[in-house]
Amino acid sequence: LIEEQDKVDLVVLDVDEAQDVAQKYQIAALPTIKVFEGGQEVDGFVGNQNFNFIKDFVAKQTAKAS
Repeated sequence: LIEEQDKVDLVVLDVDEAQDVAQKYQIAALPTIKVFEGGQEVDGFVGNQNFNFIKDFVAKQTAKAS
């Protein structure tokens, strides 16, 4: 899915290795998805989601960036 989008940078964080970053961004459950624009958090979700939800979520975010 991410290969279809050229406007998205995906960052994976190991919360065990980067506990300070997880705390800074209030990551308390996994998975946690956060969307940032210009350094500000603008959207996201917590918890497992199905493929269609994630596909629609990514499409919504990339449409905003257009």
